[in-house]
Amino acid sequence: MYVYFVSAETPSWQRLKIGRAADPVSRVAALQVGSPLPLKLLGVVKAKSLEHAKAIEKSLHKMFAAERLGGEWFRMTRNIRAFVESSAAGDQASAKKALEWFEV
Repeated sequence: MYVYFVSAETPSWQRLKIGRAADPVSRVAALQVGSPLPLKLLGVVKAKSLEHAKAIEKSLHKMFAAERLGGEWFRMTRNIRAFVESSAAGDQASAKKALEWFEV
C-alpha cells in the first residue's frame, strides 16, 4: 500500500492530490479519466499496511491543512513541493522525520 502525490498543473496554478492506493499508477490512470488537465504521479511513500497508509495520509492532510482546497486536493506550496520531492527521490528518512511529529 502506498500514499501517493499527484499533480495537476497549468502555468498559472499548481494543485496536488494526496491519496492512497495499492497501485498508484493505476489510480492515476483512473483519476485521469475525469480530469481535464494532465495528471502526473510525483512520488509515493510506501506504507506497511492499509492502516499505516491511512494514518500517513491523514497525517499529511493535517500537516498541509492550511493549503487544502477541498477533499484530497491542496495548493502546491514550496513546503509541500519540498516534501513531495524528498519522497519522490526516495528520501524516506526525511519523509519519516516529518511524519514523526504526528506519531504515525
